Amino acid sequence: MSETSTKTFDTVQMVRAIRDDISSTILPMSAEQENQWLRSRELADPRLRQLMELAAQQGAAADAASRRG
Repeated sequence: MSETSTKTFDTVQMVRAIRDDISSTILPMSAEQENQWLRSRELADPRLRQLMELAAQQGAAADAASRRG
């Protein structure tokens, strides 16, 4: 009952390669530069785009609240 199958695509390897590429890109950046880099990326996934927009709104609200005192 044991059939051998050949992987044609290794998801773990792909994710690690993407993570390593992003890490090497942002490693020399300051936090502000990282934020600018992230904001400049085109988000193809509508859910990710929505999360980024919500995070930006929450950040703006927190900044406004801290300025008020």
